[in-house]
Amino acid sequence: MPSVTQPPAGQTAKSRTANMSPIKPQDFGYEQARHLLWRAGFGGTPQQIQTLASWGPTKAVDYLLSPEQVEFDKVKADLFDRDIMAPPSAEQRQMYREAQKAGDEDALAKVRLMRQERERLDRRQIAEVQKWWLKRMVETPRPLEEKMTLFWHGHFATSYRTIENSYHMFLQNELFRTHAVGKFDQLLLGIIRDPAMLAYLDNNDSRKGKPNENLAREIMELFALGIGAYGEKDIKEGARALTGYTFQDDAFQFQKNNHDDGAKTILGKSGKWNGEDFVKIILAQPACAMFIARKMYGFFAEELPPTERMSDRELPPAAGQAVRTMAGTLSKGWDLRETLRQLFLSEHFY
Repeated sequence: MPSVTQPPAGQTAKSRTANMSPIKPQDFGYEQARHLLWRAGFGGTPQQIQTLASWGPTKAVDYLLSPEQVEFDKVKADLFDRDIMAPPSAEQRQMYREAQKAGDEDALAKVRLMRQERERLDRRQIAEVQKWWLKRMVETPRPLEEKMTLFWHGHFATSYRTIENSYHMFLQNELFRTHAVGKFDQLLLGIIRDPAMLAYLDNNDSRKGKPNENLAREIMELFALGIGAYGEKDIKEGARALTGYTFQDDAFQFQKNNHDDGAKTILGKSGKWNGEDFVKIILAQPACAMFIARKMYGFFAEELPPTERMSDRELPPAAGQAVRTMAGTLSKGWDLRETLRQLFLSEHFY
């Protein structure tokens, strides 16, 4: 795959058009179809490229943006074992407490060995999850769905080494696939209820009077706004809004008794905000659409420096115009499909 910063043959970055108007059908040929398949998927065979070229830009782009219309194996919830790292039952916890109280070292050693075996099985399963997803990316007839799943996996970064629960990583992968070309606002709301993310950023231990700031900070800094669009007080208040957001086994759980229901002021808005309110306040910020549009543009069109090194105002003219146009579309309803459609059909993209 060519570098994402490499312009088409014969065209330099300086000469790249800022025109976000749709490419004319007569200007969409084999080279443009190949470019589209590289960027919006993982490449294609000469026959696949020629098919898209013969369809023209509108049909080719709409095909890639409509994965639900292409038949492919539906991912089943029982594809992997959900019980390897399941929390101990009430009976098991009672047995452990009794063994501790009695000082039964043999029983305690047996519990530790069982835990180590479960961890070993879980490490084996995460390797199977990785192989399964790689195979799916290679074989899928819905390449943009998997490319966007990969994009969100990088954007909302987590680590199995921290979470140590392969099934939760699988569930998160499915969350990204479900919202791959859907609505960003729904995906961001899903993130604050995602067991893998809640564990990775320690929000499962965040409670009234002792809020953990990790999730609030990452949402503002890395997931939705970018450095400079918020203050430290906004993080602290956002953390309070997210108290009580945890999970039990594989499901999100809101613990009302651990939630701080007092008044909070986040990004200038005051109220008794909860986690959903926190996300909606962030989505209402103009910086949010620009931040996501810039990340998507950098992934699919041309790599850009991070915001802390180059502000939106300092972007090259053509890229800046494209990002602003995409942000305008995104802010109207958080529709990822329409935002990508605008990019993939534009003269600028080619």
